[in-house]
Amino acid sequence: MTDESETRTVEHRPPEEAFSLLADETRLAILRELSGVDEPLGFSALRERVGVRDSGKFNYHLKKLLDSFVRRSDEGYELTLAGTQVVGALLAGTYTASVSLDPIETDGACPECGTALVAAYEDEHAKIRCSDCGNVRMSFAFPPGSIEQYDREELPLAFERWVFSEFAQATRGFCPNCSGRLEARLELNEDEPEVKSAIEREVAYLRYHCDRCGNRMLVSVDTLAATNSSVVVFLADHGVDVDDIPSWELDEVLNANVTEIVSRDPPRVRVSCELDGESIGVVVDETAHIVDIERSDA
Repeated sequence: MTDESETRTVEHRPPEEAFSLLADETRLAILRELSGVDEPLGFSALRERVGVRDSGKFNYHLKKLLDSFVRRSDEGYELTLAGTQVVGALLAGTYTASVSLDPIETDGACPECGTALVAAYEDEHAKIRCSDCGNVRMSFAFPPGSIEQYDREELPLAFERWVFSEFAQATRGFCPNCSGRLEARLELNEDEPEVKSAIEREVAYLRYHCDRCGNRMLVSVDTLAATNSSVVVFLADHGVDVDDIPSWELDEVLNANVTEIVSRDPPRVRVSCELDGESIGVVVDETAHIVDIERSDA
């Protein structure tokens, strides 16, 4: 029940004012030290960890961060949400890291030409693409600072897990970029001649868009189906563990994986797959939600 008398106030500080507070190494050091502890730190303990001898100078910089990036309580100083996210962005290398990575061959094959698929990092995007014809199976932003946390052979699976974590956020209505409200819709392929991606050449695909920051995601309908709990159980019953098989190899495991248009107005499609004489089908509506699931003997 909603209280109609409820009021909400959200105040916004000018971005240039907020970011100007971070233009000092001492202040960044304060944020990094507070991020590395489990409990608030007192003034002296924090100053010692940062390594500033001059108490007055340290207090000046700490005060600049208060309320925006650091909060003070009876227990000491700790990060605000904004402070935590600033440190996260620094560690992710979003503003500071530059990556060079040779393509990594995977066990998957290009569905268009049969050549091996490779995992690559190009233009700040992780990609699963064909090493010959250039067909791109997946392309998405990936934090450059995370590259160094994985061995080379682990990166393709790391890319996969990252994009699925972002997809899970998108399916719940939140933009992975700015946490704004995300709108989703099912789009049917109308055979437009100037489509630019492999996904847009499929029978249908999902489009997620954030009006606040402009972020967009184009996702295969198969991806939505493969993450549904009933489909995961169906595959497991037939010895297929989706955690062990990258999405770009899943089609090779399934005997049939068919997307068909159920309705054009409103748009609806049915995705079905068959294993060992049994099939499962899910219907996706115009809002990119699964509205029906049917499991039966093929």
